[in-house]
Amino acid sequence: MLGAAFFVLAKSLTDTSRLAEAETAAREALTIRRRYLKPSHWLVYSTRSLLGDIVAGQGRRIEERIDLTEGLAGLEQELGPTHRRTVETRARGGASISMRSFGATARHGVR
Repeated sequence: MLGAAFFVLAKSLTDTSRLAEAETAAREALTIRRRYLKPSHWLVYSTRSLLGDIVAGQGRRIEERIDLTEGLAGLEQELGPTHRRTVETRARGGASISMRSFGATARHGVR
């Protein structure tokens, strides 16, 4: 529950261009979600993707690429490539990144 609050806060701060604060909130959400959820849980991947968006907004390209790539790849694997959250993530910032670039295949269909 607390992870969700930090995630929503991070998204809100991102929407208002308060990126340093958004990054802090997103990192806290990620820490909490990693502590209580399995590493492959879609919420962990979603949070990593958001963090990638935030650091991209700050011009930190290498870190952004890692978080966006792994976040989107995880969502595609856990939820499927056509799931609403995967599609939203791809549209938000991971449009050029897909599981195919890593030779993996999504195991789920349309939801």
